[in-house]
Amino acid sequence: MKLQKIIFLALLIIFSYSISFAQEIERKGSVGFSIGPSFPIGDFGSNSLTNDKAGLAQVGVITELNFAYRLGKNFGIAAILRGQNNSVDVNAFSVLTLSIPGISIDVDASNWKIGGFLAGGYGSFPTSKALNTYFDCRALVGVVNATSASLKFTISDPSGSEWAKQEESNAAAFGLLFGGGFRFNLSEKMALLTNADFLMVSAKFKDVKSTSSLGDNAKTDFTQAMSTFNLSIGIALRLK
Repeated sequence: MKLQKIIFLALLIIFSYSISFAQEIERKGSVGFSIGPSFPIGDFGSNSLTNDKAGLAQVGVITELNFAYRLGKNFGIAAILRGQNNSVDVNAFSVLTLSIPGISIDVDASNWKIGGFLAGGYGSFPTSKALNTYFDCRALVGVVNATSASLKFTISDPSGSEWAKQEESNAAAFGLLFGGGFRFNLSEKMALLTNADFLMVSAKFKDVKSTSSLGDNAKTDFTQAMSTFNLSIGIALRLK
């Protein structure tokens, strides 16, 4: 959260300093960096243990390098290089301890991760000449690398403890992204970006390894929907 606060304050300073230099001449495109929160939706955000498709994902963070370029008056091409992390709600497993008296269960988990390149169409429409503001939208598709969260359960009772672990796994998957936001041209060369989008990924993880302190060793396959609603703010260099 400290990094997000620093970036947010820096953007406010840039906006305050540069707004007086805003130009009415629109350039062809921009290349920028954005950051913001990622909210899991659907099965990915479900924390119900009775839902076998639940991802137990919590609010995470996206970071993004973005590019947009108009080929005509309002439409063009866009591309992003995005990384995303969503932690696991380990508190969802507390119901297991309550249902079995005399034992305690500790759960450790890594994060769900998505990273990859998406490209597609881009539209840009002026909304205010006075503020030099534009509404930009995009529809992108691409290949991403998805990483499943690892889970380790340590089960303890008066006689001792045992553990079981499901390791993380990687899978290539197609990603779809739809979204839009406002671009504020602060100066001839700089712009402030705001954006909201939906990212939809369905990843099939194969041969996910599970082990335990009892010597168990197994491999399983599963498919996880990893859909998120994302908000971001950033800065961009305007292109001629």
